[in-house]
Amino acid sequence: MVDYTHIFEKAIRSVMEEERYRVFTEIEYKVEQAPYAYSKKLDKQIIVFCSNDYLGMSQHSVVIDATH
Repeated sequence: MVDYTHIFEKAIRSVMEEERYRVFTEIEYKVEQAPYAYSKKLDKQIIVFCSNDYLGMSQHSVVIDATH
């Protein structure tokens, strides 16, 4: 069996060196205050423009009820 660990580590290291490695910023959404969130790392309020929830629909009562 081939151990791919070394191959993957080398590939990830290369992406990091090229500054293409993506690091996600942890944020705390402010429920019912979309599109605002708080970033502990930046220590400030931010506006979220993510295409998956920029209108705050994930907190809409119809969407929440539909998931139940």
